[in-house]
Amino acid sequence: MDEHVHATVESGGSIQRTQRPTLTRMAIGSVLPGTALIPGFAMRRTTVHDDRELYLAIEHPEWARLMKLDPSFGHQARAVAVAINHAANELKAKRVSRRSGQRGRNRCAGGGVRRRHGRAALEAAQRRSAL
Repeated sequence: MDEHVHATVESGGSIQRTQRPTLTRMAIGSVLPGTALIPGFAMRRTTVHDDRELYLAIEHPEWARLMKLDPSFGHQARAVAVAINHAANELKAKRVSRRSGQRGRNRCAGGGVRRRHGRAALEAAQRRSAL
């Protein structure tokens, strides 16, 4: 994992409840011939249609993964996405601070840039000062 990873949670769909009167309930609940509709409308049959979908998408410039999850795990999926994004942001911040720290080490107290010389350049400077 590196700082280019990004995770999102996508959800869609809905839960629908349908209610309808049933003839069985009307027949069982009616005591008198004229009251057959009252129990049928009072005790309706309820059907639940769950069309929800939940996806966890993890993206990187070089690859991507899409996982279909159970919609009841929405909170946990969002927590995982937040953790992935937070870890990527921390890696990015460490990389930026490391780069800025290297730039600061090349500065002298007077504000000038310190030059780094190799061994050959250092020996040549010492020979010149000895003459």
